[in-house]
Amino acid sequence: MVQKYFFLVSGPGQLHDDDVGTPLPSHDAARAYAERIIRELTEAGGYDDPRLKMIVQNAQRQTIFTIPFTAGAAAAINGERDHRQNPFQKRD
Repeated sequence: MVQKYFFLVSGPGQLHDDDVGTPLPSHDAARAYAERIIRELTEAGGYDDPRLKMIVQNAQRQTIFTIPFTAGAAAAINGERDHRQNPFQKRD
């Protein structure tokens, strides 16, 4: 069953909320998506603070897991996951 997940970037004194969400089929798919977002943000620059983390919430806005940017970037790079869509672009 597809459900909506929300991906928030949190760090010292900042929180970038996801007010749109992304429909995905599972928690595993949400984790892979979060790792891809982390990789893209890290590669784009400006997201190199080791205290940054991705907070993943379910449709009820409950946190289901948190991934430190350092771990997420490593996992995404090692898995060579491909993601071509802007993670913060509004979707229909």
